[in-house]
Amino acid sequence: MKKIELIQEGVRVECALATCYADLSRNGTLEVLKLAYCSPRTSETELRIWSLVFVAPPEIKKMLLLPLHRNELLRLLEQIDWAWKSGVGKKPLDAFQLKGTTYCLPDEELRLVTTGEFITAVTYLLAFSSPTGDNGQKADYLAHFLATICRPKQSLARRLKRDKTTWNGDEREAFNSYLIDGRAGRFRSVELGLQVAIMQWFLAAVGRAERLYNMPAAEKSDTPIALGSFVQDWEKTVHGLAREGNFGPYDAVMERSIHEVLAYLELRKIEFDEHESKNRD
Repeated sequence: MKKIELIQEGVRVECALATCYADLSRNGTLEVLKLAYCSPRTSETELRIWSLVFVAPPEIKKMLLLPLHRNELLRLLEQIDWAWKSGVGKKPLDAFQLKGTTYCLPDEELRLVTTGEFITAVTYLLAFSSPTGDNGQKADYLAHFLATICRPKQSLARRLKRDKTTWNGDEREAFNSYLIDGRAGRFRSVELGLQVAIMQWFLAAVGRAERLYNMPAAEKSDTPIALGSFVQDWEKTVHGLAREGNFGPYDAVMERSIHEVLAYLELRKIEFDEHESKNRD
């Protein structure tokens, strides 16, 4: 939050202005996203967002709306451009209700996300971000993405039967592409602001994983998902890992945590680079 001092009747009043989505609460984030992405960018929309991201006593906000303080208000409005131009870096919520069912998001850093789930989610986002396709197709891709990572809790029967010594802590039902296809349509009714918030957070988490495991960054002209050529070769990579056998066959690789697989790939690259360096010497 950016600290701001204003003068009211000769008295200094300390206020604060959010400078990014990270400065907001979860509810505040969703409210601002809803306005930024679901409403035209008009003066009214800007004022409503300003009212949400500017922390000040009510009398100060009223004062700034007076014609006498127009320039001060305009200077503040110029500083909320981030609501339209930046993204959400933290998980907007843990779960949400949709048609009577509670859908849970994965963990903050995607450590419990399986490789198969990760590949599927990224595939739908790649399709969504493609310049081809109409709005209906894009809405369908986004709905499939949401259905992929937002899943109900496991049933009580399954929770009672699971082996607590091997359970990874993921409360969601196991990833199943057939179930995803069957329920994706209902996710089109999720509020657009929430859809955007979940997508932006997921992309941010992917970016953090990319940096954690030293994955090559994408060029600016590429897809906004910063996975570079690695994503395009993902299927080939999984088959290669299955042939190696360290994680088991293909299906076993797909069920392993994406972080485990990426960590292994990074280690293998380090070993390869060291071997190549020794050969050159």
